[in-house]
Amino acid sequence: MDRWLLSFILGAILSLFSPIVPVLFYQLLLFSLIFLFFFLKPYRNIIAFSLGFFLLLHHAADYHNIWQHNQLKSEHVFNSTVNVIGEVADIPELKNNTTRFMFRVKKINQQALTKPFLVRLRWDDIETKVRQGQQWQLDIRLKPAHGYANPAGFSYQTWLISQKIAATGYVIKHQNNCLLWEDVAIRSHL
Repeated sequence: MDRWLLSFILGAILSLFSPIVPVLFYQLLLFSLIFLFFFLKPYRNIIAFSLGFFLLLHHAADYHNIWQHNQLKSEHVFNSTVNVIGEVADIPELKNNTTRFMFRVKKINQQALTKPFLVRLRWDDIETKVRQGQQWQLDIRLKPAHGYANPAGFSYQTWLISQKIAATGYVIKHQNNCLLWEDVAIRSHL
């Protein structure tokens, strides 16, 4: 069991060095081969290695293809004002009259999404209090999840990817911004 786990971890780590994320067809082909050879004892370590490799590549492909899953063109979403409907996904941080929070987008420009995604938003000079569980309609500007190239320090981009945050942005002051539903989580009350 220890060898199997070590092989799995080694495969997962080596997948991080893959220069490309394979398309879904090749991922399914690899998974089928893994499943076929799983019960053959001499190949267990190779299968564990492949399974670790496949699992991380599948999650990477899922993260990078969020726009294709929702039939969205990234050039229409990024660097332009979009109207979104969604819910506040965590407890907001309030600092110097600026609120930062995770927002789970369910509709974008009145188009329902097949796979909702998370964005990290900043809202300056807000009059109302944002709380976890609230549903909002907001006009926002988004940009892809990115960070500064600082190899010695904290990697903001790696953190965003680890949290499955697809984009960052800010709320624009507009009359369309309104609270749709207030289903505040118990955690937010506490």
